[in-house]
Amino acid sequence: MESKVRIDFERRRETIVQFYQGSIGLAIKKRRMDLQMTQESVGKGIISNTFVSKLENNVIHANKECLMLLMERLDLPRDLVELPEDLLIYLRRGLDCFYWNDWDAFESLFCEIKKYDFGVLIQIVRLGYHVLHKQTAIATKIQNELYRYLTSMDNTAFSIFLLFSTVNQIHAHEYETAAEYLACIKEIMPFDAKLLALTRYYESLLFGLVKLPHLSDEAAEMARMMFVNAGNFRRLMLMMVDKYQFSVSDKSNWHAEYRQEHLPLLCQEDIDRYHVLRALSGEKPLFYLSKVQSDSQMYEISCYLLCQYYLKNNDNNNYEITKQLVHECRFLYDGTIDFYLLLILREKPDPTEYKNYLVDFFLPYAVKRKDIYLMELLTDDITKILISKKRYKDACAFMQKLTKETEKIQLLKKTTEKRILS
Repeated sequence: MESKVRIDFERRRETIVQFYQGSIGLAIKKRRMDLQMTQESVGKGIISNTFVSKLENNVIHANKECLMLLMERLDLPRDLVELPEDLLIYLRRGLDCFYWNDWDAFESLFCEIKKYDFGVLIQIVRLGYHVLHKQTAIATKIQNELYRYLTSMDNTAFSIFLLFSTVNQIHAHEYETAAEYLACIKEIMPFDAKLLALTRYYESLLFGLVKLPHLSDEAAEMARMMFVNAGNFRRLMLMMVDKYQFSVSDKSNWHAEYRQEHLPLLCQEDIDRYHVLRALSGEKPLFYLSKVQSDSQMYEISCYLLCQYYLKNNDNNNYEITKQLVHECRFLYDGTIDFYLLLILREKPDPTEYKNYLVDFFLPYAVKRKDIYLMELLTDDITKILISKKRYKDACAFMQKLTKETEKIQLLKKTTEKRILS
């Protein structure tokens, strides 16, 4: 019996080895093409050109001896073929970096794995790195490449892949897909405290973004307890920033004590987001907006909000100075919305062009992001202008459009709730 168990164990181990080494075919193909060699010349005396073709496309797997001969012919490093146990260490470290929201540690890990051209577990780690840095386009490309390997991943690798993919879908505002991924994680997730805490956290984030505050609070409380027990203060601080975002969107009066010494727990992007959100909540806007870094992606919107503040308080001098900063941002960031143009159009006696820009550019942007709060703000501005011109029918049409778009997201809420809680 012991012998049979050992044989079965070794067979399973060999299957896993072959799968995780199977992606070496892509490295062989890339190297062959770089050297301008044919499949026949690569395999001559070792394997047939048909076998090389299947190997490169991961249809079949070669044994280690065969791989070594091919790699020697292509002058590929032998350490490219790693055992899964070694690669699993990288995967675990990647999850740890993601869990602790540790950018510096992930940067070091990312540099370590640069020696690997391709590998399923290595690609999952790279996916997590780009997701943590909110590099959605790169992360999506890696995510799509990994789909072909889903059926062969073990539960741990599959769960981590789904988690990173969930966050990437949230960043891309694809909330229904994110909900599907979360539901899958809950079905197959092995017992892992870090995976469980992160799953609960992103449930709370997703529920909050689609305006299900009760469910968001429930999931957030569970995640908070797990982060507190682990001493994960970076994630706890990030949860507070998210809470501010939801409070602004829901127009609630939630506030938390401002602790400057806690800010280093966040990356600079989230620090700037935090300051902008506190300003939007109506809390000392000059104080918080002035803290946004000039090299931040949030700098343009912070200057725009400062202009709004100065305009409201008839501070023309500071308004003109800050408007110039908004103008300078046009050359720094290739943003979807031209905030400087918005200021110029808003200064005109006739607000028609300002309204047209909101209708043609800003409102579709808000709809695409499924941002009900922004949709409401823009629709309010548009309808006020239309009403001032006694275009009541058009104003009603925009209010009805807001209702329809909101209902679509309300349907998304029900779908999201059903998929995650099923």
